[in-house]
Order: sequence, then C-alpha cells, then structure tokens
Amino acid sequence: MRSKSSLRRIVVTGSVISAATIALALLGLLLMLGTMRTNLAKNTETLIAQQRAAEDILAEVYAQVLSAYAQIDRPQDEQISEFWKHGRRAYRLIQQYLAAPLPRDARLQVERIKELHQQLEVEAQQLFDLIRTGDSERARLRAGQLRLYGNELNAAVLEFLSIQSRQRDVLEASQAATFRRLTIISAIVAFLILAGGLAFAGVLRRHIVVPLENLASAAEAVGAGNLSVR
Repeated sequence: MRSKSSLRRIVVTGSVISAATIALALLGLLLMLGTMRTNLAKNTETLIAQQRAAEDILAEVYAQVLSAYAQIDRPQDEQISEFWKHGRRAYRLIQQYLAAPLPRDARLQVERIKELHQQLEVEAQQLFDLIRTGDSERARLRAGQLRLYGNELNAAVLEFLSIQSRQRDVLEASQAATFRRLTIISAIVAFLILAGGLAFAGVLRRHIVVPLENLASAAEAVGAGNLSVR
C-alpha cells in the first residue's frame, strides 16, 4: 500500500509542478503586459506635456511678434521689454526640449526651432533700431519678415510634434506586436508543458504504477493464501 501511495504522490507532484509552471508563465506574461502598458502611458504623458510646451512656445513667439508690431505704431520702451520677456520664456521652453532625451530627428527639429527663434529676435532687433532712427517705412518691411519667421517657427514646432507622435505610434505598434508574439509563445509553452505532463503521467502509470499496483495486489493475495494468483 505504501508503494501505491508513493506512486500516486509522484503523479500528483508532477501534475502540480506542471500546473505551477503554466501559472508562472501566465503570470510573467501579465507582468510584462503591465510594464508595456505603463511605458505606453508614460510616453503618452510625455507627448501631452510636449504638446503643451509647444503651445506655450508658440504663444510666447506670437506675443513677441505682436509686441514688435505694436512698437511700429506706438513706440514704447515697455513694449520692447515685453518682447524680450516673452523671448526669454520661449528660450527656456526650447532649452527644456533640448535637455530632454530625444531621438536624432526630433532633436534636429528642436535645433531648427531654436535657430528660427534666434533669427526672429535678430530681425526684431533690427526693426527696433529702425524705429529708433525714425525709419518707419523700412521698419514695416522688417515686420513682414518677422511674421514670416513666426510662421516658419510655427511650422517647425508642428513638425516636431508630428515626429514625436509618429514615434509614439511606432512604439505602440512594436509593443503590440511583441505582446502578440509573447502571447503565442506563452500559449505554446503552456500547451507543451501540459501535454508533456499528461504524457509523462500516462507513461508512468502505464509502465510503472499499474504493474506495481498489480504486483502489490498479487502479493497481498498470496499473503492471504491465494497461491493461484499470477
């Protein structure tokens, strides 16, 4: 009877190990899925923060352009101060972009934004100098160029956001493909473990458990005086 109990324990232990292995594989898959979702959420939050920063940059740049235009009609030192105040804010936001980890093409686009902003401020300074000398006509021509730089800067910021959005879409697609592969692999591994465990249990029972059970039964019968048992 002890041999029967021991063999049953072996079969049960093998089944438990197989089930535990499958459970661990599924748990690992769920943990990996949770990590992928967390990373995707972080990327989404980063993109939203970048969009807000881009809107702030454009708002500061347009405020600079408006201050420059106002200076043509009503020259005041306060408007020039406002122009440079908005410029410093835009510059800080651009520097925050450059301080963040960015792919090469996105970083190049931010450098382009920085360059356009510097050109806009150089053009505005020349406009202010013309106003100080009383050359309003040439100052208005400079104002038109200033507006063009503002439009170019707006297009550059939007292109940067487009680059970041495309990269997020690529990352999301890559993560989805990775998850699908992991799901398929985990299902195959779980099936193989389960099938292997069942096959092992069947072989063990057919070739070891059943013969030993028959032998134990025969021994018990012989012990009980039944000598005809084989």
